[in-house]
Amino acid sequence: MLNCKINSDLDFLDKLSKNYPWIPNSLSIRPTESNIEKKISLLNQIQDDWVETKDYIFHTIFGEKYYFNYDGKKFVQPTNFEFNIKWSFQPSMFKYNLTNPDTNHWILWNSEQDLNWEYPEEKINHIITIKLTQHLTPNVPFQFVWYKNPKPTIPEFYHVQVFWICN
Repeated sequence: MLNCKINSDLDFLDKLSKNYPWIPNSLSIRPTESNIEKKISLLNQIQDDWVETKDYIFHTIFGEKYYFNYDGKKFVQPTNFEFNIKWSFQPSMFKYNLTNPDTNHWILWNSEQDLNWEYPEEKINHIITIKLTQHLTPNVPFQFVWYKNPKPTIPEFYHVQVFWICN
């Protein structure tokens, strides 16, 4: 049972995937072409409709209410997020081109915006375990691995890529 952080290095992923075929490898670690197109389209829409990307994330990922500014763009009313850190665990909107159909690709988001902060591995493992336990039918065994994306599309928020499977 893994349930831990892994290295995002492609050679490492290839080696790990040989023993655990549900873990992505260098050939499956990127989104599909259609998901890349969807991502580009969404990023353009965010730029057109929202004041900042962070406003879109606060609304879409963390459920914060949005408002309109005088230009008709959406924004989230600033609140004291550093004292109200939230975690959100949900399927990736732009799933990687995974070869194993049983592999789930989710994202664990954190509302923290201090990008120099790194959460301890044990804390992330614990949060993912809790979130998966809440999501799955009781007593369904699972395994997961995660890593922090070295080239995130949304660098404004702490988030990790999570790959999991029911045993």
